[in-house]
Amino acid sequence: MSKLTKILYHYFNIKVLEIQVPVHIPILLSSGRKFVTLSNTRLFKYAICTIIVVMISEIITVLLEGAPAIYFIPHVIGNALGFALSPLIPIQLGCAIGGCRNKKLLLFAAPVFLNMLLSILSLFFPIIFRVTDTNEYMRGSAFIIYVIAYIAALICLLLQSLNVAKKYQNDNRSILGMLFGFVVFGTITQVISPEIHTSWLCISFALVLYFMYYCDLQHQIDALTDLLNRSSYNKYLSRIKESDQVCVIIFDVDNFKNINDCYGHPFGDYCLTSIAACIRKVFFKAGHCFRIGGDEFCVISNKLRKGSLEKAYRRFLREIEILRSKDSRIPVVSIGYAFSEKPLNDISSIVFEADQNMYHFKRQRKEKQKMIS
Repeated sequence: MSKLTKILYHYFNIKVLEIQVPVHIPILLSSGRKFVTLSNTRLFKYAICTIIVVMISEIITVLLEGAPAIYFIPHVIGNALGFALSPLIPIQLGCAIGGCRNKKLLLFAAPVFLNMLLSILSLFFPIIFRVTDTNEYMRGSAFIIYVIAYIAALICLLLQSLNVAKKYQNDNRSILGMLFGFVVFGTITQVISPEIHTSWLCISFALVLYFMYYCDLQHQIDALTDLLNRSSYNKYLSRIKESDQVCVIIFDVDNFKNINDCYGHPFGDYCLTSIAACIRKVFFKAGHCFRIGGDEFCVISNKLRKGSLEKAYRRFLREIEILRSKDSRIPVVSIGYAFSEKPLNDISSIVFEADQNMYHFKRQRKEKQKMIS
């Protein structure tokens, strides 16, 4: 077996492995449908299709490198497809995990579409690449535009990923860093040394890892309110260290059962999402926001102190009153809090104290209503 044959043999083994990864993602999409919306699933599928097209294009260009002149046209088309579509993949992946509504981030897509146009024009002019009469690939005079487009697409993916982690209050950024580093390493290696085909292997595996990461984030979120769910709450409590000084705030929607009975469950869901939005608006930057039961919510913060907590407390009650001024059927919310002035021994005691203070708040409100009536 000649040296060239061995190189081709190992290259195609890698390519077979690369193609198997995105081809098997539809299985993951099916199993992860519980956590991924239809639009997100569609965007992941678009990214898979683009990866497969680019991989096939790359295989064609490698096979036709130095081939007879009769293969000139498919060689040029293969290069054009690869250069035009490859920077699009990070954009598609970013939209799949973070949506396409952030117009500022999508400005990073401008160089990508410019690169697509120039790659198509490279079929006729040596802009991004050129193929000689002897079917040898060479970089074009404006190859740097492809590099800029790819960097812009990677930055877009990184910012989208960070926004998603922020939205879901995910503190573990190391996994995200490793995922992004995995893609960057493979891409930079191939840009510096075109003969080393690592980028699509890295991107294929990163696509799987990104999907798993996204599903894991979705698994931590309450589907109705977009706050962290009870499972996340239990895990967060277990991670609080004895040296931590924390504040626990408990919220309970008053007479929520009557709301469902009188106005129906759709309106009850509307009430919960509206109240959750108020909690998120007031406390999101201060701590982690959870839905811990049907009509119960909780915020755990290591940033709030008595002065700032009182301000946030009053602001939240004002937000609820604004809601009720628009629709008087929306119920009031009882709130109680407690915090550890010194390093705590047991977080459950702080949660219990906050819960008792919430019930005290509820009783006081009912007594005031009786006195007024």
